[in-house]
Amino acid sequence: MGQDARDIVSRLTSLGVSHEESARSLVSTLTNHVSASARNQTFSENDDILEGKQDIATLDGRTTAFCRSIDH
Repeated sequence: MGQDARDIVSRLTSLGVSHEESARSLVSTLTNHVSASARNQTFSENDDILEGKQDIATLDGRTTAFCRSIDH
């Protein structure tokens, strides 16, 4: 707990995950999943006081066309 992605990748590679890039991808995927799950649960538990949501994208060179299109 309290570790950043770099620390977790280091621990995974020391436990036998053979490629650092694979470990980095795994950590990123799992972190995004946990974050999305917590966000969705928070929204569900507060649906009586929330009126909606607004999608906001970071507009930079890595932003996909879809994300640009939904940005307000």
